[in-house]
This record gives sequence, structure tokens and C-alpha cells, in this order.
Amino acid sequence: QAYNCLIHFYKRKMSLKRSVDAMEESNIKEDELKNKKNCTDLHIDDNKNKIENKASDLENKSKETSKTYEEKIRYLKLEIETGNKNYKELEDANKKALTELNNIMEENKKQHEAQIEVLKAQHAEEMIKVNWKWKWKMIATKISVQEKNEKKHAEGKKCLQLEIEEVRTKMEDVEDEYEYLLSQLKEKIECPVCMEIPSSGPVYVCPNGHFVCKKCKTGSCPTCRVAMGVGKSLLAVLVIENIDHECKYDYCEEVLGFDKLEDHEKQCKHRI
Repeated sequence: QAYNCLIHFYKRKMSLKRSVDAMEESNIKEDELKNKKNCTDLHIDDNKNKIENKASDLENKSKETSKTYEEKIRYLKLEIETGNKNYKELEDANKKALTELNNIMEENKKQHEAQIEVLKAQHAEEMIKVNWKWKWKMIATKISVQEKNEKKHAEGKKCLQLEIEEVRTKMEDVEDEYEYLLSQLKEKIECPVCMEIPSSGPVYVCPNGHFVCKKCKTGSCPTCRVAMGVGKSLLAVLVIENIDHECKYDYCEEVLGFDKLEDHEKQCKHRI
């Protein structure tokens, strides 16, 4: 009987030891899970800080690029305005010069004809008295001098026309450069989902610099599949406010500025 009691006591002791070991293992597992949770929280905080730093860097870069593009746009507008003014001034000056040349040529022609008539009359009267050959040579020299003067006026007219053509080519080059810059800016801010240029802000931007309009914005970037976040592009809004936009209604071919687009779309005859 004592032997049975010892066996029973030993078995109970072993079961208690197993339960204690199981409790210790469960406590160790709970501690490991807590440590893993703390590590993941720290990792999430680090990633959040990195994302915020990247967003602030991108916003600063977008501000700097917006300033540079705004300066370029202002510079091109000033060049176009000065070019238009210079072109108009040159055109007016050339018109005045051409009219003056035409008037001078007409006066010289009349004087030349009058001189010829006078010389002919004098020649007819003095034909008998004076050697007619010498008189005819004088008339021929005067005619040649008059022709040389007319050639000089024609050459001056050609020079003025060449200057006008040079100014026109320069103006066309400036306009082509401006159109190329606008096309590049429109291509960059075009939404990759709806393939349209936004007509109003805000324009969202992913950490990699891809633009998405406010209608097509989702949780991830449609171009690189990165999380979009809350980044907004000031440069895109600046470009939108300085370019012309097409009317959104079908069969309407109007192209208007940013400040006139909304009023037109309210009164568009193609509006349904």
C-alpha cells in the first residue's frame, strides 16, 4: 500500500511539473510575440517617417521646379511680346519706307519724263544749230543716271524685305519653342488613366513623381503601383492655369484659357 502511495505521489508530481513547464513555455511564447509586435511597430514607424520625409522632399522639389518653369514661361511670354512689338514696329516702318520709296520713284519718273520731253523739245529746236549727236549723248547719260538711281531704290526695297523675312523667321522660331514647351508640359501632366489633361486642381503625385487627376486617384499609382499617399503637385496646377483647354463636351471645338473655360462650359450649346 505504501508502495502504491509513492507511485501515485510520483505520478502527480510529474504531472504538476509538466503543467508548470507548459505554462513557462506559454509565457515565453507570449514574450516573443510581444517582442515581435514591438519590432513591427518600430518598423512601421520608421517606414512612416521615411514616407513623410520623401513626401516633404518631393514637395520641395516640385516647388523648385515650379519656380523654374514659371520663370521660363514668363521669359518666353516677354520674348513673344517684345518680338510682336518689334515686328509691328518694323512692319510699320517698312510700310512707311516702301510708300516713301514708291512716291520718290513716281516723282523721279515724272521728272524723268518731263525732262525727256523738255530735252526732246530743246533738241528739236536746236537740231539745226547744234550737233544733235552730242545732245543725244547727254540725254542718254541722264537716262542711265536715272536708271541707276531706280536700281538703287529697288535694292533698298529688297534689303527691307529681307529684314522683314528675318524678323518673321525669328518670331516663328520663338513660337515653335513655346509650343514645344507647352506640348511637353501637357504630356507630363496628362492623367495615365483617363488620358486627359486635368482642367482644375488638385493634381495628385506619387512618391516617384507620376501624376494622377482627382477623378482617377486610387490607393496606388496606376503607373508604378506605389502607394499614392497625399502628395499634391503645385507645378501641375501652375501649368494647368497657364495653358489652353478644350471644351469637355462632344462636337465642341472651342479652345479657351483656364479663366474662361468654366463660364464657357456652363453656356456651351453642345451641353446636354
